[in-house]
Amino acid sequence: TAEKFDFSPSEITVKKGEPVVIEIVSLDRKHGFTIPDLNVRSDVKPGAKNIVRFTPDKAGTFFFHCDLFCGSGHEDMAGTLVVVEQ
Repeated sequence: TAEKFDFSPSEITVKKGEPVVIEIVSLDRKHGFTIPDLNVRSDVKPGAKNIVRFTPDKAGTFFFHCDLFCGSGHEDMAGTLVVVEQ
């Protein structure tokens, strides 16, 4: 879920080379979801299930965050994607 100023869960673990499907629902307003180091980006619209699909091609710890300003506290709306070797 996404809501001012939080993603839940804030840490996601996936495997390198395996397709990932993340379903995000906004509980309050439009947000963004981006993982810049993996070239992943999606709008997260309220009242809809937003689907983000990608296949991570490298292992490591990558940060995701909201990239649409959603008010004071926006800069804290972030999390971590951990990509592990298979």
